[in-house]
Amino acid sequence: MTGGRIWRLTPTYAHGVCNLLGPARIHLIADVYADDAYRRLARRPTLQPESAEPLPPADPSVLAERLQAARGMAGLGYTDAAERMLLRLFYTYALPEGTVYDLIAELHTSLGDEEAATRWTSAKRRLLALTA
Repeated sequence: MTGGRIWRLTPTYAHGVCNLLGPARIHLIADVYADDAYRRLARRPTLQPESAEPLPPADPSVLAERLQAARGMAGLGYTDAAERMLLRLFYTYALPEGTVYDLIAELHTSLGDEEAATRWTSAKRRLLALTA
């Protein structure tokens, strides 16, 4: 799959991809209806990467606020939703690798669930080992 192109995929089973050989790429996956606007965009031979804007850096106070909100959600029994909320920070802010995993591990530590905290810390190590 050449970079700078739009590709239409219709996955019919669970799958995954790993880009082990340079250069780093960003993949935007969207579930869209094939309307006239989509067809016009899909006919373009390339996209303009210079028009993409980088994510803003995360202010530590924002991360602390989100972690506190996640604690509140988990305290009400919505731990999965709290994890998902923290995971979405990855798509909102430019964060150092593994930061979201650290936040989720910290969430579970604060809830007294060391097993879950260890699970997220291990997941972070595995992820970073793959990207090293």
